[in-house]
Amino acid sequence: MEITAVTREFGYVTVLQRFKGTALDGIDFEFTFLSTGVLRKVDGVWKYVHEHFFFPVNMATKVADPTCGIHLTEHVSLQKDPAP
Repeated sequence: MEITAVTREFGYVTVLQRFKGTALDGIDFEFTFLSTGVLRKVDGVWKYVHEHFFFPVNMATKVADPTCGIHLTEHVSLQKDPAP
């Protein structure tokens, strides 16, 4: 979980959530998703004003990968920006 306060009245939180278990039919399952929540202070109390959930996508196949079973570097080349 990462929490970012943008101002004294506005912020957001990002979370990577992983679930694993056994369904009622006995089949094991595992999935991962990401969520982002937007928060605003209303009358002195922090409240969620928006929440968004999404699954990682395999960029090679353009298909959601709820298991996060791919390795990012297999499909994406990461490069560090040169120093200014």
